[in-house]
Amino acid sequence: MLSLLVFGVVGVVYCGAATTMPPQTGGGAHSTQDHLLQVLQAMHKSNSFHHLPPSERILLVELLAAAEVDQVTHYIDRVGFARILTFIDHVTKIDSHEAHLLEEYLWKVCFISLIFSGTSKMDYVHRI
Repeated sequence: MLSLLVFGVVGVVYCGAATTMPPQTGGGAHSTQDHLLQVLQAMHKSNSFHHLPPSERILLVELLAAAEVDQVTHYIDRVGFARILTFIDHVTKIDSHEAHLLEEYLWKVCFISLIFSGTSKMDYVHRI
């Protein structure tokens, strides 16, 4: 899982095939952010939320709050990308479908943030 994620950052294109993701309708960053918010809200309401360790439940709630105010990349910067990878690993063990959707939209949000911030891909990789 980690090698796939790191490849996604280095290659800038995440190679995942999610056929169940909601279609995007030309909204750019806000559309992706909205879909991430929907995924996080669904995860928070799902049965798998209660199977997460308490620290992971807290992270999900904080990530959800960050998504509600369009601050996901700032939140990831604050907690560290390695912590997000650990969280995704925990979610994968409980529900791989939810983890895949979360992964897909987190990559999109981070990628869009990189494009609009002017941060180089390698600068972002070195933060990991």
